[in-house]
Amino acid sequence: PGGEDNVLSTEINGTKNIFIEQTSPIKYRLKGSGAKVAFAYSIDDDNTFGLSYENQYGSGKGGTTDSYQRIMEDEVQTAFVNEATNISDCFSPVHNANTYYLGKIGKLSVDFNATYFWKKKGRTMSIKESNADIESRDVHTRNRQHSDLAAAKLILSYPVWKGAISVGSEFTSSRIRGEYTNAEQYVAASNTKIEEQNIAGFAEYGMKFGAFSANAGVRYEHVKSDYYSFGKWQAESSRRYSDWFPSASMAWNSGKWALQLAYTCKTRRPSYNSLRDEVQYDNRYTYEGGNPYLRPCITNNVDLNVVYDWLSFNAGYNYIDKPIVWIATLYQSKDIVFLRNVNFNNSQDVYASIVASPRFGWYNPMAEIDYTQLFLCTDGFDINKPSNRPCFNFRLNNRFNITPTLKAFLNMRYKTGRLNDLQKTKSFARVDMKFTKSFLNDALVIGVFANDLFKTDKEQWTMYGSHTIMEKDCYGYERCVGMSLSYNFNAAKSKYKGTGAGNAEKSRL
Repeated sequence: PGGEDNVLSTEINGTKNIFIEQTSPIKYRLKGSGAKVAFAYSIDDDNTFGLSYENQYGSGKGGTTDSYQRIMEDEVQTAFVNEATNISDCFSPVHNANTYYLGKIGKLSVDFNATYFWKKKGRTMSIKESNADIESRDVHTRNRQHSDLAAAKLILSYPVWKGAISVGSEFTSSRIRGEYTNAEQYVAASNTKIEEQNIAGFAEYGMKFGAFSANAGVRYEHVKSDYYSFGKWQAESSRRYSDWFPSASMAWNSGKWALQLAYTCKTRRPSYNSLRDEVQYDNRYTYEGGNPYLRPCITNNVDLNVVYDWLSFNAGYNYIDKPIVWIATLYQSKDIVFLRNVNFNNSQDVYASIVASPRFGWYNPMAEIDYTQLFLCTDGFDINKPSNRPCFNFRLNNRFNITPTLKAFLNMRYKTGRLNDLQKTKSFARVDMKFTKSFLNDALVIGVFANDLFKTDKEQWTMYGSHTIMEKDCYGYERCVGMSLSYNFNAAKSKYKGTGAGNAEKSRL
């Protein structure tokens, strides 16, 4: 079970000046189960292969919302809407099958992985908006999505001079089908299918000389994505990409010191949920949906790591071309907020952190200080975005080894407010506590925990959009107490060495 205590407010500056204040407590329940089996066989010391199959099943009872909206136009209350929502989720089992071969042919190392992934899910919503001043509505929506993926990856490594060269290839083939309908036709129906193939080749050379080591590589990807709406191929939404992604790093290790400087160029493709050609009805003043014209964003990163014994320092810089940003605009120039992802021109961010993990016998603390600051370019967008501000995160985790079998944990965190893209968040704090007791040589472990002791982990933010401003003040039932029980039937380390293929593509599903 779970839920949220929500207070939402929306300001719309369109044809009218509209302000909506909404109190929306949400209650939901989700049950799930899963199982995984794996098989590994060693032909000899250098060659092994294996198979695995994982099944996850979530049976959702959905959730309910009984909320109200107070609607103001030009500072005069025009309506008071009672809204009752019932959500029902349905899931088919998620199937994930993998196979691998890891071995050597002379000096040549071979690493092969193949994956097949399949899932299906859906949601039906029934919304009843009751009001004496304006039109009452009964809204019924239905969403279905089915996706599958096949992938294979091969890496060959061979020793050359003072290091090794690796070359490889990865292929993924994905297919996603989705549909959305609204019986009352307040929003249009959608029916989309995306078929995507990604062929990648990569090469990398790493070498070591004394205390120094260096690594350089490049990856080439060719993507072919075909987009269909109601069975018809869409030229503007279908994409073809061919990109190079270089990387390089240098490291030095001596005694308690370690240093690494790295550069990487990588891409992040939009999730398939973000690409859907769908307008989802939330309420009469708020829609959300996808954007079939989204493009991938490319990130160039420079990262520095310095470690001395139990003290470490990390700093870096990102330049993101065509970042994907969640934004609120007006829907078809009407007084309706439309939430979706769009590509902005560019963004930059800098970050730094210091982590200390000393040991004092029975007491093991971990202290961390993080700094981040984001700079988003909003040129071309009619948005009154607030100025950038730095964000600091303070964390102190405490572990007390009271006896060899009894341990206590006290974890504390505080995060200052920050500006993340177009969303300005408020500060929050959290304190968690846990005790664990182990038996039978650590095979049986019983835990008692209490999370968010002082009920301070709240989600509070303001999002600035085009002709819109949205605010949220929410507590997500983080405060709880509970018990855990675990028993390890086999303490031996798993011999399964498969890593899967198409993992980045799988996350988009």
